[in-house]
Amino acid sequence: MPDSLSLPGGKRFAFTIFDDCDNSTAQNTRPFYELLERLGMRTTKTVWSFSSPEIHPNWRGSSTLEDAEYKAFAQELQERGFEIASHGASMMSSPRDQTKRALDTFFEAFGHYPRSHANHGDNRDNIYWADTRFRSRLLKALYCGTRAGRAAKSEGHVPDSPYFWGDYCRAHIAYVRGFTFPVTNLLSANQAGPPGARRHLHRRNARSDLQPQ
Repeated sequence: MPDSLSLPGGKRFAFTIFDDCDNSTAQNTRPFYELLERLGMRTTKTVWSFSSPEIHPNWRGSSTLEDAEYKAFAQELQERGFEIASHGASMMSSPRDQTKRALDTFFEAFGHYPRSHANHGDNRDNIYWADTRFRSRLLKALYCGTRAGRAAKSEGHVPDSPYFWGDYCRAHIAYVRGFTFPVTNLLSANQAGPPGARRHLHRRNARSDLQPQ
């Protein structure tokens, strides 16, 4: 472990899961969390507040807080020490007013706004997602090239977009997941480790276009 990596309690190893709620139901997800609890582990699970009238086939097996059983399951997980986070308002792109209602729905369900947020797929309300994750023009071009003309639009941080909610994000959410890696050991992808990731997230939240409107 790099000397620069500092973990709580002086630990030298950490493991966690940030569980996206794609195609999650109470039935197919409960056994997984029962196992984690038996192992003495507490991780993070995301939820969507709302469904959508036009659901992409990839997400048709998903439950949201509109489902009473699923909502009760998520509340039960919180009571057992698991963190409940946001995966956005819905599995499909959500305009500003729906995102605001989704945050309020989350608050009503769990007694607080989500501390963490993970962008979902190609939703246009994503915050600093798609090619906006990269400051390097070269990396932006490489990313868009790998998408073969399917580059998604990320507009959650763009004030003049109908999908803008950067001010709500700044007001209520502490961490936004900005990168994903196809490996289990993140140190092999980022030697800076978690502290470096936190600095990156805080820089993003400090951008002037996330100021309250």
